[in-house]
Amino acid sequence: MAALAPTPSASCSAPSADRPRARVRGETAATPIPAAKWLRWYAEQRRPNELIAVDTDDEYYSMVLPIPKIRYCYLDPTQLARRYAPHHAFLGITVSAAQFQDLDRWEPRFRERLLLWGLDSTEPIATNIAASSEDEIVRLVETHPSDDFYLAANILSRLPPEVISGRRLLPLSNSRYFLLAPGPLKGQRHAWDVPRDW
Repeated sequence: MAALAPTPSASCSAPSADRPRARVRGETAATPIPAAKWLRWYAEQRRPNELIAVDTDDEYYSMVLPIPKIRYCYLDPTQLARRYAPHHAFLGITVSAAQFQDLDRWEPRFRERLLLWGLDSTEPIATNIAASSEDEIVRLVETHPSDDFYLAANILSRLPPEVISGRRLLPLSNSRYFLLAPGPLKGQRHAWDVPRDW
């Protein structure tokens, strides 16, 4: 980890001018990702809440930031993710929106499976949330008022006013927003020392 400073994504294939890549510290990334500065700002707030990134455009850059818990929710009506990595669904790393809504019931089952695979942790459970429709994503935001969300405009536009009014809405661009749970904007966790050029 010390030798490489991961940018939002890394690939085993040769990097191209239009794709982010892993880089040696000090190099310039091939392509800047606008979402990186917003998610870095979010991490600097040291909020204790979970962050759910919906249809994220950050190339998973947020995974290297000191955010207590981040989940990735995306629209997948054809269940492509489950077909591509069925073991992730079996282990609960990728869950459906319905399973996430009922996670208290599903988590013991997933923990048991992870243990059988040699992992004594619930941390990977529901890292990915696959929604079959935008309605499921809207419902997810409505029913998780204590979580923070990184949202696209199309989802925000479908949220009822009463859902937004109780939270803090931070516009980032014409297409992206943070919708933050009630509470102080800045938390009290310890400082962090991620290098400035990450």
